[in-house]
Amino acid sequence: MSVSILIPDELAKYSDGKTHIEVEAGSIGAALSSLFEMYPDLQKRLVDANRHFYPYVPAFLNDEKLALQGTLNRRLHNGDRLTFMVIASGG
Repeated sequence: MSVSILIPDELAKYSDGKTHIEVEAGSIGAALSSLFEMYPDLQKRLVDANRHFYPYVPAFLNDEKLALQGTLNRRLHNGDRLTFMVIASGG
């Protein structure tokens, strides 16, 4: 399955400036493995040591917000879009 992964501009410096990356994967976990193999510095910025998504970098599959954990085995379909966003904070 060809899947698009969209990286926020704020993290593109860890993906050689790319914000749109295509991978072949049948599950979210496999897509992340492919992404992190290509761009290992993204891993610690998108997931914790247990591969759970950080709450301040939410992940979406197409238009559905993904849970912070328990989604790695979720099946993907050709043309799916996995998007990460960075939530701004401050005061």
